[in-house]
This record gives sequence, structure tokens and C-alpha cells, in this order.
Amino acid sequence: MATYSSNFAHDGYDYDAKDKAGLKAYLEGAIDEGLFKDVELSLDDAAIEIDGASASVYPIEYAISEGIISIKLILTKEDVGWLITDMDLIGL
Repeated sequence: MATYSSNFAHDGYDYDAKDKAGLKAYLEGAIDEGLFKDVELSLDDAAIEIDGASASVYPIEYAISEGIISIKLILTKEDVGWLITDMDLIGL
């Protein structure tokens, strides 16, 4: 969770995590359900776009036996460096 900002917030239909604690609970639930078992991650097509103190990385492909989810990370440059402030899961 060190790469996630204390300012993390997600307001989307794909999962519920209003803050970093909510994201941690969501990820722990996903681990318990086995969603990180036999996972293949690919950054082959990922592009980084930087606009001042904001950046995005997309698509990160997360492949499991049920299919592929594309992940989009939103980062913000903070005092300690670049931290993830939002994460979209497309195809969930």
C-alpha cells in the first residue's frame, strides 16, 4: 500500500473505495476470493502520460482465467514522489 497516496479516492462503478482504507479492504477481499491467484500482468501496451503534477498509466493488462481487466492508474506527484491517487478497473 506504500505506492498509494493517503489522498487516494475512487468513485466508480467498478469497485467501492472512497479512500485508501477502503481500497485496502477491497484488495484484501479480492485476495480472499482468490482474484490474485494465477494472475498475469502485462505492461507491454502501457503508456505513461504526464501533465504537470498528474500522470496516468494505461493499459495495464490483468489476465486471469475469467478474462482480462485493463487497469488505469492515476498518479500525483507529492512530496515523497509519485503516488497512486486513483485506479480504474475496466472490464470488471
